[in-house]
Amino acid sequence: MKSNIPDSREDDLSTVILLGWGKLNRQLPALLPEDTRCIAASRHTPDALPPNTEHVRLDVTRPGDFTRLPGYADALVYCLSPQGRDEAAYQAVFDTGLRNLIARFPRTRIGRLIFVSSTSVYAQNDGCWVDETSETQPVSTTARILLRGEQRLREAAYPLTVVRFSGIYGGSRSAFLDAVLTGQVPVTPPSPWTNRVHEQDAAGILAHLVSRSLRGESLDDLYIGTDCEPVQRHVLARWILDHSECGTQPLPDAQWPARGGSKRLSNARLLATGYDFRHPDYMSGYAAMLRESGHYR
Repeated sequence: MKSNIPDSREDDLSTVILLGWGKLNRQLPALLPEDTRCIAASRHTPDALPPNTEHVRLDVTRPGDFTRLPGYADALVYCLSPQGRDEAAYQAVFDTGLRNLIARFPRTRIGRLIFVSSTSVYAQNDGCWVDETSETQPVSTTARILLRGEQRLREAAYPLTVVRFSGIYGGSRSAFLDAVLTGQVPVTPPSPWTNRVHEQDAAGILAHLVSRSLRGESLDDLYIGTDCEPVQRHVLARWILDHSECGTQPLPDAQWPARGGSKRLSNARLLATGYDFRHPDYMSGYAAMLRESGHYR
């Protein structure tokens, strides 16, 4: 079914298209200004929707589905998770999907396009500081596909803001926490640097940037979405164990996962926009997770 929202602005409401209805985008309607109407576009119909939000069934790999969207949006947030971690899954979302988006929307028909990417496009592995001006040399195939997606949107000349998130945790994203509590992670040095952002802040960052754009405030073309304190993995693991009532000491064969690199990400550019973190560091974020599970001490 096509959206009922017109193809041009005819009232005082701002139209925001949310391409993808996952854990981040579904938080945005409640965080955006009250005079905003949202269109949630996803492959599956949600059981319920927030106020001022309608749903359009859309598969980004099917070009015809994009005609169900209005031809105009004050902002569009492209926040989609591939159906797998293989090359084909990433190509579907970040190559085919973006080609179909560009074919549907001339650059003059989107006030601001916000594209969710990943800090995996940075290959630095020596503990150095990395910011938006740092070189990108993605190592993995999936990271290379992401970076090509960013470049494709820039070539399309949209008013574009890319947000490269570091490791998102919180809510059901508890893999590292679970690994620590079951003894699968060592707590002794040396260990690589890790960068994280709580799920609530990841959504908050997107809402903050969209809101700034709707108010006519300027945005840079790129932000690193990460919290204020990079931390070495063994320090984080030790902190979790020290503040949990149910943790298990590391097993003899506990080891660090191979992926992730070792770098320290700067969020100075994001902070300069006035974003106020709910969880500015790992201690705040993981304490909240432990409290939610009833295991914080």
